[in-house]
Amino acid sequence: MTITNNVTIALLFLLLALIAGVGYYSLLSDRRTSPTFICTMDALVCPDGSAVGRTGGSCKFTPCPSNGEITGKFSRDGSGAYLTLAPPSQGMESSTVALILGNISIPSSSIGKQITAEGAYQEGSTFVVTSLKSGQGSIDNGKTSGVNIGGVLVSGGSKVLAGVQITLNGITSDSRCPVDVQCIQAGSITANVTLASGSDNETVDINSMTPYMFGAYRVAIVDVFPVRKSGMNLSPATYRVSFTIEKTVD
Repeated sequence: MTITNNVTIALLFLLLALIAGVGYYSLLSDRRTSPTFICTMDALVCPDGSAVGRTGGSCKFTPCPSNGEITGKFSRDGSGAYLTLAPPSQGMESSTVALILGNISIPSSSIGKQITAEGAYQEGSTFVVTSLKSGQGSIDNGKTSGVNIGGVLVSGGSKVLAGVQITLNGITSDSRCPVDVQCIQAGSITANVTLASGSDNETVDINSMTPYMFGAYRVAIVDVFPVRKSGMNLSPATYRVSFTIEKTVD
């Protein structure tokens, strides 16, 4: 009788251990873990001599540092437009920067000349241009309907674009989708600006999704730097907002 009881107890313990093991395995199987991205350790040398690495889920190069403008010799080929920048210091080589021009066109007479591009690096040493100027002044996009000149502003900054003085007072809201997150909508940013032309003066909120009509001028946000990342709180001083102002009637 004692042997039978011992066998029964042993079988019971074995059964309980088996149930516990199955439950623990199921718990581990159901647990979801975030994907881990491992980027290669190669580095990109920036035009100023610094180096940036890869980051994020797509392992793109971090944007090179910039003070908002670059100056170099303009060139173009079948692949795109470029600026060749002078070396940052003695003993270093010059660097060629690819330009993203958007709707800005450059006359062929500018090829081989020194041009200053305003904007910011988007990825590595790829430069997103918001305005261009040569020694003779600003270069517009050649539209006959009006002037479309871009300008990058920081909070509190002011510029005159196409005859309108625009002052960036600050960022009202930023609902842009973080670059490391998949979103249904891209989101937008709203900036508070003051517009002045002659006797006309307005302080308004402009959303990046909807251009604003200021008299005969169309004011639009075309880009915002830096990009948003999840878990990152951007201070007002870090924003650089690119605007275009286009005169719609003569």
